Amino acid sequence: MGKVGGAAVDRGRRRIAALDQGRGRTPCSGRSAVTDEQHDVVVVGGGPAGVSCALECFDIKLDVLLLEGGDALGGQLPEIPHAVRNVAVGRFASGPAVQGAMEDAATILGDRARLGHAVSAVDVTAPAVEAAGTRFPARALVIATGAARRELPAAPDGAFGGDVSYLIESRPGWFAGRDVVVVGG
Repeated sequence: MGKVGGAAVDRGRRRIAALDQGRGRTPCSGRSAVTDEQHDVVVVGGGPAGVSCALECFDIKLDVLLLEGGDALGGQLPEIPHAVRNVAVGRFASGPAVQGAMEDAATILGDRARLGHAVSAVDVTAPAVEAAGTRFPARALVIATGAARRELPAAPDGAFGGDVSYLIESRPGWFAGRDVVVVGG
């Protein structure tokens, strides 16, 4: 693992230690964390963006750590039941197929990818995050927590005679030639 800017990192550690001593606590949580684990970059989120970022950091020899709160990498990929054709690295039969390829690529990270590590606190001034009883100070934080699909309570999937859909690809011909309204992104 490469170290970048050793003197700057040491100054940052001293600054954080001084702040902690003055406050009597860690910047992340207001209480003493069990342990500290320093990295160049901490990536929060194990979806496609977070994994891609962690892999790039690893490739350029940064000491990177990826924290994912769930039990698998991939974010929302398992929710995609249809073919995925718009990924630059190929075509896949489904979201889980993309997820499998991404997990295979991420094996190079080894223990730098930690599943089940939901971040409980973030301090952007330190910068540091806290997860699973450990404080992770870093030279840089990348927050890649993605988004979650949300349905409007007044318009559940299939409402109004089937005219409401939250996954248009599941019914490819249904909306052809019809007026549609897209709500949200």
